[in-house]
Amino acid sequence: MTIPAWIPATSELSALGFKGSDSTVPAAATLRRRLHRPEDDPWETLTLVESDAGFNFELGAGLRPVGLRPARRAGMVASAGGKPVWTSEFERLAPGRLKDKLDEIDQKLTPTQGLFRWRKDGVIEEVQEPQVKTKAKRILLLVHGTFSHGAMYEKAFTDPEGPGKDFLIWAFTTYDEILLFNHPTLAVPAWLNASELARCFDGCAAKIDVICHSRGGLVVRWWLDVLRPGRAGTRVVYVAVPLAGTGLASPPRLTETLNYLANLAGFLGTLTNKVGDFAGWAKIFFSVGAGLMQVVSALIRGAAAIGVADAAVHLIPGFLSMARMSNNSEIKHLRRLSNPTVGRFAIKANYQVEQPGLKLWRYITEAKTRLADYGTDVLFAANNDLVVDTGSMDDLREELRIPKDQVYDFKTGLVHHCAYFAQPQTYVFMRKAFD
Repeated sequence: MTIPAWIPATSELSALGFKGSDSTVPAAATLRRRLHRPEDDPWETLTLVESDAGFNFELGAGLRPVGLRPARRAGMVASAGGKPVWTSEFERLAPGRLKDKLDEIDQKLTPTQGLFRWRKDGVIEEVQEPQVKTKAKRILLLVHGTFSHGAMYEKAFTDPEGPGKDFLIWAFTTYDEILLFNHPTLAVPAWLNASELARCFDGCAAKIDVICHSRGGLVVRWWLDVLRPGRAGTRVVYVAVPLAGTGLASPPRLTETLNYLANLAGFLGTLTNKVGDFAGWAKIFFSVGAGLMQVVSALIRGAAAIGVADAAVHLIPGFLSMARMSNNSEIKHLRRLSNPTVGRFAIKANYQVEQPGLKLWRYITEAKTRLADYGTDVLFAANNDLVVDTGSMDDLREELRIPKDQVYDFKTGLVHHCAYFAQPQTYVFMRKAFD
């Protein structure tokens, strides 16, 4: 069986420790041999299984041997039906190497980390100084979000078919410097990312405007509202930022989130829009889901209990930073602040799935009556853009939202989390905020 095009090739996944076939799923006989690995075998198999309910990651070959009851076992999850569409092998992690695996995934997602300068000739170079002490009077700072890299802005702003190219021309004529902050988003909590960002700008007297996407907005808020609250005149556009957290990072079970990432990858991989790197996003979401399944595998084998692995969201600092949970101390701390809303802008959207039969539907429905149908499979109980709850995007704290005249709300239902910078309205609003 041919592997779907939206799944990265093994050569791309090798940085995460995977090995296997590039173009086809191995024959059933090969999969069954992998299913019966001895306990001391250092290798484990991860399979993506497609069924009527959607895509699910399974530890093991994705085939249920004759007579095997449909139950979870340590080191393997028995298939609930469906067909394997991708399989690969990885070396089993020792429980003490979980942090190393998160660092490894971060390194693949964000291979260059730190502060970078985007020059007018198109070259992006690392800022060598320990702090930004330039003669620049105006700086535009771009901060990426979860599982991402500053290259997302480069792609959006230079896409010949997209609306961002005119904004980039305007930015180069308006600002003395355009800077990008690349940072890890899994192994490191948002407040620690912010600590590095604050260090970079200590001693910089320039007026700074900030564009931040997704989790990157939490990094910026920690920087400006907690670590350096005295920096006056800094303006921020929060684009789809989980200011009050996101349901994606706060399910009762981590495995539900990873399966959702596989379904989200499958959805984005089928889009044919001329504008927007949705194929690239599909591969990113799949890579994160597959990589974190290695962490789940280690926890299952170490504890012989799937429940321990399902609680692993608490072991992923970058994820926990944006969890929409009442006991999330990081979000609670930010929401205790009484900072003014002057100079704070937000862009938000609620994506409406056009095909109710879509496999992604069971995770993102807003209809409360469907919560009972799907139980813990539902990650979002209200409006969302497939990654962040819409209501969280302008919600600074209890009874304090960014004023409506400082918020752009896409009301078309057609803009999802990876599509904001493919919309001309986004650039019009950002220029209005900064001009």
